[in-house]
Amino acid sequence: MVYNSIREEVFEMETSRHRTSLPDATRAVLRTLETTGESLTVSNVVQSTGLHRRTVEKAVDEIMEIQRVLKDKKVILDKVNKMRVLRLEERSGMLSLPDHIQKIIIRSLYFPTPSREEEILVHLYLRDATNKRTAMKSEEGNRLTEKLLRQGQILSTTDKRIYLSKEGFTVAKGALDTYPELMQILHESKEKK
Repeated sequence: MVYNSIREEVFEMETSRHRTSLPDATRAVLRTLETTGESLTVSNVVQSTGLHRRTVEKAVDEIMEIQRVLKDKKVILDKVNKMRVLRLEERSGMLSLPDHIQKIIIRSLYFPTPSREEEILVHLYLRDATNKRTAMKSEEGNRLTEKLLRQGQILSTTDKRIYLSKEGFTVAKGALDTYPELMQILHESKEKK
């Protein structure tokens, strides 16, 4: 298990010297977060790394401070002769822009309209078709539905009803975030009733 390998690395760090340094603890916390890919409490991180709770809390505080400083800036490392010179520079490019501006640019340049597949996924998402119990009827022989089934973005019940897979759920949320007008699908279908 991933936890055990991180815990073993920390144990090696601690046995080679009596205390784990803040940089080593910070790396252990980041590795734990990166390898699990899920939300963890400080207690979970303590348990996973074998570090003292206060050490984990210090590492988390350090990570949060670094993240705050580097939100709008980047560290540049230049080599001048044999010296290494550090400086902070404002971020440039699209990542320096607010999220909503990034979405407008990406959308206008690359994806001006949602795909039909995204519309289907959003329709299922808005109808809460996220499990077998809430699955919806599907048209027989629909090429797009069959394509989404092959891609694993939707799943099918034995009686041919369809619902979102975890991947499809994520794609639908992203599509709705990028194309908020897709929310009209729900409103329009309610008006037709």
